[in-house]
Amino acid sequence: MHYRIRGKKRYVFTHNLRQLRHDPLQIYIASQKIPGHESYLFGDIHVHSDATDDQVEFGAPVECLAATAKAFGLQFQPITDHSYDLDDEPAHYNLLNPNLPRWKKLTAEIEKFSSSDMLLIRGEEVSAGNHRGENVHFLVINHSEYIPGSGDSAEKWFRFKPELSISQIVEKADSKALLIAAHPAEPTPFLQKLLLNRGAWTFQQPDRLNGFQILNGKLDIGFREGRRQWIKQLLLGKKQFIYGGSDAHGNFNRYRQIKIPMLTLLEKDEHTLGSGLTAVMAKANPESILEAMQKGRCYVTTGFGLWLTLENEAGQIFHLGEDAAGEGLTIRARVLSNAEFGPVERCRLSMGLIGEAEEQELISKKMENDEWQAELSFSPKGPGYIRLEAWSATEAALSNPIWFGKEHC
Repeated sequence: MHYRIRGKKRYVFTHNLRQLRHDPLQIYIASQKIPGHESYLFGDIHVHSDATDDQVEFGAPVECLAATAKAFGLQFQPITDHSYDLDDEPAHYNLLNPNLPRWKKLTAEIEKFSSSDMLLIRGEEVSAGNHRGENVHFLVINHSEYIPGSGDSAEKWFRFKPELSISQIVEKADSKALLIAAHPAEPTPFLQKLLLNRGAWTFQQPDRLNGFQILNGKLDIGFREGRRQWIKQLLLGKKQFIYGGSDAHGNFNRYRQIKIPMLTLLEKDEHTLGSGLTAVMAKANPESILEAMQKGRCYVTTGFGLWLTLENEAGQIFHLGEDAAGEGLTIRARVLSNAEFGPVERCRLSMGLIGEAEEQELISKKMENDEWQAELSFSPKGPGYIRLEAWSATEAALSNPIWFGKEHC
């Protein structure tokens, strides 16, 4: 692209931001769909629209989000803008408006651009108070009203106290709302702790909290620590689930953001739309998708497909998030990949027995092609669960459990 300023011709390659690299954008034309069983729908549950618009963060128009998510191969898309932006004037991030024009505009645009093949669902990333009075981010999806939260907005300096605590939001939320801890194990940068009073989630949460978004656009320490903490809770008997999203702020191809206001910019190949997904076993309507996510009928993935069931001696089949009944159970596990996501380096089938310190590894096997499957029978020796994982150096997928024995919290 080229243009003129005061008669002088200027050339732009990718963008005109001087601090960032000008590498070409990467385009992949997929010949196959995202790997997975036909019963599953795919969505990125943590994405920001242009209703997120403040000193340092900006999202993308809802119409663009819907079109890009559909092109990526997704079937549904929650939109989860910051609570501290949704109560502002449309063009002024530091002017509050109690009539909530931004929130109302977002609601109208979601209704306008949602379609049968791209289901848009309104959500919110609420700044909430943890047990220490620090600000943490809380995904509340499908709640009927705006929930305030501006403790870490920096709209008023040195006023960092959260409006509502996690428990207050849990009590306030609609029964059909999906409640998820956003990136709960992601390390908080020192300056955000100091200047915004941002803190961390604990994994000891009320049962009404549906679970934890441990996949946040990259396979980093936050993802691995979130996995570890979640497994610890499973072994204690807690029945809460995991979810995946990207935390994309208008990043369709490359992540660009303000690092230090007025001074520096940041660019990375992370947090792009679809870089963290939740695969949901549901029908193609918002009610079915939300109910399935509440019940844990889903898995998290960066691309690999998973299929896991338990079947009892009576022929009953149980899926992710469900409780299997029976004295003799058969596990059927399957992992899928394709050319886009590459070979799976390790398929791992694990069993957890409630009260044990660690899970048991039932199968750990390298996949030799784009599909791996296994069948294994066992008799439960106590209450517990099974899970399935697939790993490579750049991709991962983790299932939610199927329980057996029914003695969980």
